[in-house]
Amino acid sequence: MPYPTHPPTGRLLVVSNRAPYTLTPGGKPVRHVGGLVSALEPVLRERGGVWVAAGSEGNTLGPLHKTPAGGPSLTLLSVPLSEEDVQGYYHGFANRTLWPLCHFFLGRTAFEQDYWRAYNRVNRKFAQAILAEGKEGDTVWVHDYHLALVPSLLRKEGFAQPIGFFWHIPFPPAELWEALPWARDLLEGMLGADLIGFHTPAYVANFLDAVEQSTSFGVERSSGVVHLPGRRAQVVALPVGVDTPFYHQAGSHPATLARAKRLRQTLRASQVILAVDRLDYTKGLPQRLRTIEHLLERHPRYRGRIAFVQIAVPSRSQAEEYRRFKREVDELVGSINGRFARAGWFPIHYFYRSFTPHDLAVYYRAADIALVTPLRDGLNLVAGEYVAANSGGEGVLILSQFAGIATYLPDAFIVNPYDYEQCAEVLHQALSMSKEERALHIRRLQAWLTQWDVHRWASTFLSTLVSSTPSADTAVPVAL
Repeated sequence: MPYPTHPPTGRLLVVSNRAPYTLTPGGKPVRHVGGLVSALEPVLRERGGVWVAAGSEGNTLGPLHKTPAGGPSLTLLSVPLSEEDVQGYYHGFANRTLWPLCHFFLGRTAFEQDYWRAYNRVNRKFAQAILAEGKEGDTVWVHDYHLALVPSLLRKEGFAQPIGFFWHIPFPPAELWEALPWARDLLEGMLGADLIGFHTPAYVANFLDAVEQSTSFGVERSSGVVHLPGRRAQVVALPVGVDTPFYHQAGSHPATLARAKRLRQTLRASQVILAVDRLDYTKGLPQRLRTIEHLLERHPRYRGRIAFVQIAVPSRSQAEEYRRFKREVDELVGSINGRFARAGWFPIHYFYRSFTPHDLAVYYRAADIALVTPLRDGLNLVAGEYVAANSGGEGVLILSQFAGIATYLPDAFIVNPYDYEQCAEVLHQALSMSKEERALHIRRLQAWLTQWDVHRWASTFLSTLVSSTPSADTAVPVAL
């Protein structure tokens, strides 16, 4: 569909589980790193607005900055949640029900009524906070699977301002979605929005399939419109994109290039392979490690010559299943290193910690190959960041067919992450490419990133929302 370019006006209320800032014990605001914050904070400051996010009981954040002085400000509004809320809504329904199901891990999915009740309760708290803060002329943009009920809760209270909703993880096929006892409730929750966004056309198709199968609402497949009583909802594919300008600049900075050179010397390898993930079972770390093992088995010439760097960012470490998964990865790294190491060299360099974007840019520039092979991923920004950081340089991207960004980067080497033999052979092919071939490969991948980044995503979504505001629509009169 053609997307409008006229900007919206009025305040913007961004709603997400996580706040863009946290407060230190001394009360100093610390900005979180992430594409969503980078894209939306400037919009909030320009238009004036509120970022509504989860907080602990008794901890409410107020205005932090005014830019320019005397002009529009960014206000952080915390929705106070109890420990019981957090356990049931976040650790329970969001992360033990929706997260595994939407990533096709039905066997890991927990179907607990207590989790669902907590999820309802917290979504109502968010809706009440928005109703109390919202004013005529505001635009509300709700983010992700944690808060899927909020749009319809607002509508049921008579909220008449524009509402957008973006689902940041995969949306599974309808047959899988219908395993949820609350499938229809969640669909109706999202359909309270005027504009619903997903990363890929495949996710849009899955969502519309689910609407057709689980509800009686009319669906126009060609236009992505769902007809509801008295109004309609528009469903679109708008991938988030990466902060391309930042990674272009960071990747080409002389300090980054100097640090990347020193890093390669430290790794003592002629070729460097890089993977960056949260430590999560959806990211395919064991399968990727088996790929490296198989490569060294089948092609002994790489022993002593390559370095595989795996950055694993800690995630949900309080959950026992994640602690077990970390032990599995730790043991596999130790086993492979113990098997192939020789004096002065070992194949896998494993880092279990977070890195700043500037530090990641160093690793991106040091890497000859990025091995981005999640078992399922809504988009995967690491692939785009690697390509953007290597603008003007060289590199090879090996990408899982199950990462949403593969839709937009077809010139990458696309692999099935479950097939470690195939992945190892493609990796061998990439390692055999000349410098000129790697430079041409990375240039071909640049086109989409230069046309579409996180800033264009935000402006396009909000502009599209202007044209998708509530309108009378009785073409298909069905009842909720």
